[in-house]
Amino acid sequence: MHLANVPKYCPRWDLFILCISLLLILPAGLSAATEKKVLILHSYHQTTDWTESIMEGMTDILDHSGMKLEIYVEYLDSDRTFSKISPDTLDGFYREKYQKISFDLILSSNNDALAFLMARRDHLFPGVPIFFCGVINFKKEMIQGRTGITGVNEEVDIKGTIDLALRLRPDIKRFLVISDRTPTGQANRKIYEEAIKSFRRKVPSFELMDDFTSAELQERLQGLPRDSAVLVLRVCQTRDAIQLSPQEYVKKITAACDVPVFYLWTTGTDVNVLAGVVVTGKTQGASAASGGLRILKGEDVDSLPVIMKSPNVTMVDFRQLKRFGIPKEPGIGTGLGLSVSYMIITQNHRGIMEAMSPPGQGACFSVRLPLSKEDIHEGSLHRSGD
Repeated sequence: MHLANVPKYCPRWDLFILCISLLLILPAGLSAATEKKVLILHSYHQTTDWTESIMEGMTDILDHSGMKLEIYVEYLDSDRTFSKISPDTLDGFYREKYQKISFDLILSSNNDALAFLMARRDHLFPGVPIFFCGVINFKKEMIQGRTGITGVNEEVDIKGTIDLALRLRPDIKRFLVISDRTPTGQANRKIYEEAIKSFRRKVPSFELMDDFTSAELQERLQGLPRDSAVLVLRVCQTRDAIQLSPQEYVKKITAACDVPVFYLWTTGTDVNVLAGVVVTGKTQGASAASGGLRILKGEDVDSLPVIMKSPNVTMVDFRQLKRFGIPKEPGIGTGLGLSVSYMIITQNHRGIMEAMSPPGQGACFSVRLPLSKEDIHEGSLHRSGD
């Protein structure tokens, strides 16, 4: 046998052939084993300010996680469509749409999305861990006996907001507290009644209005004495069945009175609220995404307790400080740089400047500017994708 042209044995060829063989026989999905699939399920429509801010908080965290993520987003639109589209119809839609996709994590926002998942996760997304946010006044009994579910509570800080109001205006002698009799209003009333117990000696009068017509509210607001302040818990509907968004009601309230107004949720700069320790969608969403990443990195979801302290932030409108002649507290600097920045952004460029300062976590300033002169003239601000 002539062997002159037979190549000599080379260990590198064996290694090369072995690698090729492994690539051919391994399952196709294994090469993408580091990619994680995440479903985000929102209760409300994507155009609502609240849902948009939650989504912004989530994506800020997920986009900078360093992980390879494939994200799917769904909106139940429950505040507009649950009366027309049944949960069973949505169940069938999601079953058909996602039957071939295995998720590694579900992030949900607000009560309706969590309720939907509690009832249907086991057959739609069996075994997939859930991290929720925006669940109002969460109680542990809500998930009792269930595994694979954790999240972050959403709760208004009425006590903290009253305390902030008295720090800014120590001369306040009476609060007009405005709410309604919706389920959310009733829940907030219980928190309010507990919160004011510690202020009875400091503030002689707390008056709760939760059953009124629009005309009655207007009349009451216009008759408030100078040593008063208004605390808005949440208003969606009056007794004469006029329904507006909570933010639209707050705008009407601030326009009708000449005393400081305090609120418990984030608002636009045109609402003219003085201050509040507020619930924000962005911090809710960021908290959920941060918790979700811990699960994706290997932590057991059942080892993560629900975060009961709502990640609220203190917000103050500097224009309203000036309007009501509220001086800066002594010993905290001049504040000139911040006030000048605010004037340039909001007055010169018709932009928006927001500050968020979660306790112990520093401060974050967000600036949004119009894209063009047309946006300024129209009075609108369009998001540029940040």
